[in-house]
Amino acid sequence: MSCFVRRYDSVSKVSPMAVTHAHLISYDTERDIFPLVLANCQYTFEMGKGTKIDYDFVDLERQLIDRFLFSKSRINVGNVLQVITSVCLSKHVHCTVDLILKIVRNNNG
Repeated sequence: MSCFVRRYDSVSKVSPMAVTHAHLISYDTERDIFPLVLANCQYTFEMGKGTKIDYDFVDLERQLIDRFLFSKSRINVGNVLQVITSVCLSKHVHCTVDLILKIVRNNNG
């Protein structure tokens, strides 16, 4: 088992009914991501070759995972997702049936 999986399994879980803004991943590209990218790049300038930029993607990935994934709780959706999907499908079916009935009524005059 990888270190990532072990660490992910140890993250606390929260039920969907208890979810708050603090449990959700939210970021601003300019304020949150851009500084991490800049902190993980190395600029070098060579005469005749110009500027070379190297990125430390391994460390950048680690920092992104630590900051945005492991600092949050896992939302234990379980059967809730199935219920929500069923409700949405049920609403679409009712709308479709109503539409078909209106079309039939209009065609029959």
